[in-house]
Amino acid sequence: MTTSSPYYLRPDGTFVIEDFTQKKLFTNFFPGIAGEWGIPMWVFYNNRGQGISSFGIESKDKAIMEFQPADKAYRLTSTYGFRTFLKVRKGSAGKFYEPFRSPAASPFKVRQAMMITSHDLTIEEVNLTLGLAVAVNYFTIPEEPFAGLVRRVTVRNTGKGPLAVEMLDGLPVIVPYGQNDWVMKHMSRTIEAWYKVRNLAKNAPYFQLDTEAADVPQVKHIEEGNFYFAFDPKAKPGTLLDAVVETAAVFGMSADLLVPEHFMAARRFKVPADQQTDNRMPCAMSSLSFSLRAGGAKDLVSITGSARSIRELNSHVKKATSRGFIAAKHARNRAVVEGVKSLAFTHGASRAFNAY
Repeated sequence: MTTSSPYYLRPDGTFVIEDFTQKKLFTNFFPGIAGEWGIPMWVFYNNRGQGISSFGIESKDKAIMEFQPADKAYRLTSTYGFRTFLKVRKGSAGKFYEPFRSPAASPFKVRQAMMITSHDLTIEEVNLTLGLAVAVNYFTIPEEPFAGLVRRVTVRNTGKGPLAVEMLDGLPVIVPYGQNDWVMKHMSRTIEAWYKVRNLAKNAPYFQLDTEAADVPQVKHIEEGNFYFAFDPKAKPGTLLDAVVETAAVFGMSADLLVPEHFMAARRFKVPADQQTDNRMPCAMSSLSFSLRAGGAKDLVSITGSARSIRELNSHVKKATSRGFIAAKHARNRAVVEGVKSLAFTHGASRAFNAY
């Protein structure tokens, strides 16, 4: 839908910003509501990159994606936030494509839109050159014994011929559990010596400090951790996509994380059999390859969050990948948020004011 203004309300109350990465900067946040028995997350987003600029549990001292004030978030979201890398082949011709970058620097003709509701966030980019559309939907999981941010990615072939696609998707940087914001800001290199990634063999990596980093004689082991896993919602429940946790395996020598050198250079990217899982800031990404007929689409779902133990994480994976879980939680999240909003129900002549 196109109107005379790039900002408009849909009849259902969704607020739309067309060409959002080229519009005036703003920041917003999710409601942080998870129902009576859930664990809430704080999630900040803005209109740059793929939206999410930071998130975590309790406070900025338990960030999963490092907390940044707005001025820094505007600069860093498109690099350190969620990223999608695609190699798209039509016949023998292949192109590298990263959606949701600035159209001013893109070799492709694209259209972008951001759709905002009180319970979720959706972004979409249509690549008119390649005949491809990428949509991403975010929401937090309510009424579960773990905190989780759901990310649903849909890649759709809008062209006339079949496409072969290689895809790498996720966070180029994820914060292991067990440190605070001051350490992240002032001792980020030193604290890497405590970093551990466990559970990688199950493709549900668990990011944590091995022990509490404190100048005291007692050693305090840490059980809690942050996690990431991704799956094809049409695959067998419990089946997870191969996970990449070693940043260099994707970006090579590109320490600024601007270019996924290894992904681009590989004839066919493969997740390394051996990855460095200690003493380095990890990433949290997943790899998959697929073909799309004209009009066809492929979905990927990932959940990034926090759990009390590896054992609990693995039990959560089984439940989260079961048929219908994600759709049910999206609907329930909306119902929970709408229930809170109904306490301040407003009906007047202005549809915009009613929604506000």
